[in-house]
Amino acid sequence: MANTLFGQSLNEYKYVIVSSKYGFQKSEDQYQLNSLTKFLFEKEGFNVIYNSLELPTEVVNNPCLALTAEIINESNMFTTKLVIELKNCKNQKVFVSKEGRSKEKEYKAGYQEALRKAFESVKEQNYSYSVPAITEVVEEDIIEVNENISQLDEAEIEDVVMESTESSNLKVDNRDRDSKGNILGVPTEKMLYAQENRLGYQLVDSTPKIVFILLKTGKKDVYFLKNRTGTFYKEEGKWFAEYYFDGHLMKQEFEVKW
Repeated sequence: MANTLFGQSLNEYKYVIVSSKYGFQKSEDQYQLNSLTKFLFEKEGFNVIYNSLELPTEVVNNPCLALTAEIINESNMFTTKLVIELKNCKNQKVFVSKEGRSKEKEYKAGYQEALRKAFESVKEQNYSYSVPAITEVVEEDIIEVNENISQLDEAEIEDVVMESTESSNLKVDNRDRDSKGNILGVPTEKMLYAQENRLGYQLVDSTPKIVFILLKTGKKDVYFLKNRTGTFYKEEGKWFAEYYFDGHLMKQEFEVKW
């Protein structure tokens, strides 16, 4: 039986990276197994890239849009057995197929039949790439945000950004923390990847998990934070999120791949 791991759906991923030579092969595309892998994933709607070619800019900027396909060879003397594994940008297994088997004695026919049978598990996922639901913004949100922004002039936006540095250093030692000492509800990864949406951008980490939703303002390099009271802005070449969390003003620096 095929497994999807970590509660992730294949629909969250736009690309699949396919090796031009698997570990058990003696040469590139031996038995035309790699080109068949590419063909099968493309037939299901994935954007497929060979690992020997240059990656699209979108994948370079956000590696977590792509899965890496690995073919595991578990064959013995009498039966060809292949399993398809899909790993995310953190090298975690997101999907493991059922074992595809073939009794064909001719190598090429046996490997291709086993791969096609293993791929039946992928077909059962009914793949269709979709941006995470949290990025969907209802029409009422658009109207409300536009009205709020239209009521602020540039000086007022500046006031929101220039909160006192003393406030941003308020102690939060009594906040709930995880096992590593991180404050629960406060982002910990410093590298974020920007994905454009209708109102601005969403910033995701390497999971990929949405960390912030940015709403455009009338000021360059300044955004409101949706679902948080605060802003995301650029200052002296660096990006900062400044927002209220549990009654305390937080200020965090991030690196953003736009």
